[in-house]
Amino acid sequence: MASNYVRVLGTPWQLLIQKKVEIFKYVPFFRKYYYALKDARDVLMKFYKRQVKEHQENADNDSEPTDFVEAFLREKARREADGQQDKIYTMEQLLIMCWDLWVAGQDTTSNTMIWGILYLMTEPEIQAKLHKELDSVVGSDRIITMEDRSKLHYAAAVINEIQRIVNLMPLNHRRSTTRDVEIHGFHLPEGTEIIPQISTVLYDEQFLVAPNKPPTLQRKFGQAVTPQPFVCNIERRY
Repeated sequence: MASNYVRVLGTPWQLLIQKKVEIFKYVPFFRKYYYALKDARDVLMKFYKRQVKEHQENADNDSEPTDFVEAFLREKARREADGQQDKIYTMEQLLIMCWDLWVAGQDTTSNTMIWGILYLMTEPEIQAKLHKELDSVVGSDRIITMEDRSKLHYAAAVINEIQRIVNLMPLNHRRSTTRDVEIHGFHLPEGTEIIPQISTVLYDEQFLVAPNKPPTLQRKFGQAVTPQPFVCNIERRY
């Protein structure tokens, strides 16, 4: 389901009609793209609603939540019992968050892992260094945990490099300029909508220590340094 939605969404025409979706169902050329996107979206939303309903019907408040949906529903119920007028813990928010986790996190995660394994198959020396670090930090008598993440410096460098070279999402979603921008002689006024081409940044040699070379271990204050293309900010989403 998610794969079909991503496939439908990945055409230039779909990126164009996202701005004013409802208008395009009246435009002959774009009508088929509008309904393809709508049908794929409706299938996913019906699935999310069905799953949420099953969680509500089978809730066990005496045990630990088994997943994100159950934890969300419990917090929503707790706030309602306290008489809180909450605009965050709503069913609409839950469905949108399920959408984000399912669509944005499914194909991207699985495909990154597949490509990562394929690249590592061609780099036995990097594999050996990863194994050495994992044996040193984690060992073989327990599973890896989030607490280990800050200590696995080389693994972090390898993951960053895999995500760079895989270039899984060459085009991003639309963004708007927050101020007037001048790019190579072209003036973009504040509020101009753009679609960033991520691949041009991921393969830009000015950001790379050694282009087309295996990842190097960079450390600062005990942490692996994040390459500049991966520096980003977290903003509120609606």
